[in-house]
Amino acid sequence: MSTLSLGAVTRNTLRELQTAQKLLDISTERLTSGLRVRSSLDNPGSYFASASYNDRADMLTVRLDGMSEAVQSIKIADDGITSISNYIEQIKGVISDALSTTDADNRRALGEQFNEMLVQVSSIAKDSSYSGINLLAGNDYMDVHFSERIGNSTLRVGGVNIQSGSKELGSNGELDASAVTYGEVVSDEFGVTSYVVSSYALTFDNWGDSVAGIKSAGESGDDWEIDWGSDDYQDQLTVLTKQVEKLQSSLKAMSSIYATDLSVITARQDFTTKMKTILKDGATALVGADLNEEAAKVTSLKTTVSLGVEALALSSQKSQIALQLIGG
Repeated sequence: MSTLSLGAVTRNTLRELQTAQKLLDISTERLTSGLRVRSSLDNPGSYFASASYNDRADMLTVRLDGMSEAVQSIKIADDGITSISNYIEQIKGVISDALSTTDADNRRALGEQFNEMLVQVSSIAKDSSYSGINLLAGNDYMDVHFSERIGNSTLRVGGVNIQSGSKELGSNGELDASAVTYGEVVSDEFGVTSYVVSSYALTFDNWGDSVAGIKSAGESGDDWEIDWGSDDYQDQLTVLTKQVEKLQSSLKAMSSIYATDLSVITARQDFTTKMKTILKDGATALVGADLNEEAAKVTSLKTTVSLGVEALALSSQKSQIALQLIGG
């Protein structure tokens, strides 16, 4: 009877030891991987829900990258507007100097300086590009996507087209016409209306809705030129001043629009970043292991296994003693 009882104890101890070792292996694996659900076999509901949250978070990461690119494009455009605005102030100063002198040659020399500044304005606009997008030259635009699904939540950032007809002054110090023209309906003194198309050396075109055009200095008699050395220079330069001021107003309006767009995008960046964090935390909560709990289990189970091994050793010793007594 004692031999049968001793065998049963050994078997029970061995089963308990195997169970403890299996639990130890599970807790060790969880502690190593940080996961309690590693596949759909462990828990289908939690596994697939976690995968869905992670997919959404990954897509929001892509959207955040797009927002970051849009922010840089807007900043480049706004910096371009600031630089152009500085040139506009200098241009206004050159016109003021021309209005204050009666020397035709001096005025024509100032006109050539004016033309060079128009070229610089156009050059700044053409150089204000980022990642293939130029919001100041070519009427480019950007669609900034905020939601995971394309089109669900989008902001379109529109551009303008600031251009000069020439990349540099001609041999005579003059400029060509811009490719953009401005047409308007005008009435004469008798009330007869007609559609008049005007050409300019520098234009600010907002998708064809409005054009701020500036005439350059020149003596060729072209439609887009003003002769700064002419006798009626005061009237001509006064009209030119109004053109420059209109361009200046257009730049300020565009800068304000870009500031609003930038504010919207940065606000959505903050929201999207928080949303991404929430999704990631939710995904982890569904499949992640409690590391403190698993560490405590590992410690406890190691102790259990160690005691089980000792118990088996003692059982073995008792069996050997019993056999010796029976055989003796």
